Amino acid sequence: MNKSAIIIVLLIVTTVANPLFSEANNQIAFLSTRDGEKNGEIYLMDLNGNNQTNLTNSPSWESEHAWSPDGQRIAFCSDLDDNSSIYIMRKDGTELTRITHHANYDAGPVWSPDGTKIAFRSIKDMSTRKWQIYVINADGTDLKNLSNNSASDFGHAWSPNGHQISFQSDRDGNNDWTFAKRG
Repeated sequence: MNKSAIIIVLLIVTTVANPLFSEANNQIAFLSTRDGEKNGEIYLMDLNGNNQTNLTNSPSWESEHAWSPDGQRIAFCSDLDDNSSIYIMRKDGTELTRITHHANYDAGPVWSPDGTKIAFRSIKDMSTRKWQIYVINADGTDLKNLSNNSASDFGHAWSPNGHQISFQSDRDGNNDWTFAKRG
């Protein structure tokens, strides 16, 4: 059975979102509410659909998961500590580490191609509700605001060599693409 067929079968059988395939370890991470909880959990399964495992198993909502390039870690958003923060865990659900620490909203973790940094969007000032693009080391150190302006910036992605990050911005009202150097 090919990867597309597995994902389609998975979507039909249960409430699932965002199935992400890891080429590094031939596994799929996905979000589900299958355990009867109203919150989303991150699950892992083999390509053939076997060995489905709830990795997060928490009372909080997990979302926006992303595989590390080596397929050994997963970054994701969770409100485990009462606000949306970025967390990292090993692919077996162990070594859960919160890497962003503030009172507002962080989302959309994206690993750098070398796996050393994570770009994400954040609303630091809830009065403006404007997204900014940040980069942080995968160990939670060296937080940098890459976009640092009064506009809303979102839709971030790393260049293949990891030297730049592209993102959308409403700086001129058109949601144009902008590029920033790696933090």
